[in-house]
This record gives sequence, C-alpha cells and structure tokens, in this order.
Amino acid sequence: MTKLARGLEPGESPGQRTRPYVRSGGATSRIEHPRDPLAPLLKRTHGDLVRAVVSACNLVPGVFVFPVDVARAKGFKRTLGMTGTPDVLGWRVVQCGYGAAPGCLGDTAQFIAFECKVGKDKLRIEQRAFLDKLMVHGGIAAEIRSAEQAVNLLRGRS
Repeated sequence: MTKLARGLEPGESPGQRTRPYVRSGGATSRIEHPRDPLAPLLKRTHGDLVRAVVSACNLVPGVFVFPVDVARAKGFKRTLGMTGTPDVLGWRVVQCGYGAAPGCLGDTAQFIAFECKVGKDKLRIEQRAFLDKLMVHGGIAAEIRSAEQAVNLLRGRS
C-alpha cells in the first residue's frame, strides 16, 4: 500500500483536492474552501496597491516614480514629513517642441503625485489640498484606486 500525503484522500494528488477538508481547531471544526482567485484583488492592502502602481508606472517610457512614506516617530506626537504628502511621487519627461512654453529648451520634467486609496478610503483635507495645488501648477495629481488608472493617466487617457 502506498503512503498518502498528509490530508489527502485515496485518488487525490497533491495540489488537487476534490473537496474541502476539515481542520480541527479547538471546540469546533472549520471547513476550509479552495481560495477564491479574485481574493487578492478584493482584499488588496494599501501597500499592495502602492507597489503595483509604482511597478506599473515605471514601465511607462519617460516616467520615474517612487513610494513615499510619511510616518510617525515612535513615542512622539510629531509626524516625520509634511502631512498630506502623497503615497507616490515622481516625474515624467516632457519633450519641448514648437508651441511649447516660452523658455522651454530641450526636455523638461512634469511632477507626478498619486494618492493611493483602497476600499472606502477617502482623501483627507491635507491630501486634497496638496493634489489641487500641484494640478494648478501643471503637475499630474490624482487619487488612484488601481495601477491601470495610474498608467492611463500618465499616457493621457482618463
């Protein structure tokens, strides 16, 4: 008789369960079901979104973005950095040509600021003020909820 892998029934191979299995844990048993393939998208954390946005945006030619973390110092009531600073900062190289802004010689950089939000999160007043100020001065600023949205913004599509 061949030895079965732990938790497998006869006729099952590793990685291919045909039914949920029961794991005993304390007073009650819990049935575990196969993972939902959409679970990573439904329960994506803020950090996951920031990493996805940075990775996707840096694939766009002429764009360089990086994550920014404004944190509180442990034991202090002070914030390290300016409140309202976006999660992703960077620039996009804009080529100057005929009809460009006066004094524009060669390439110039356009500032980028993305505030990443997941679920029901909303922009705080300081965050909205930062993004509005940047847009007034010609930068690209937006509240981002997916990496695709950020890439479309950088490519000029809404």
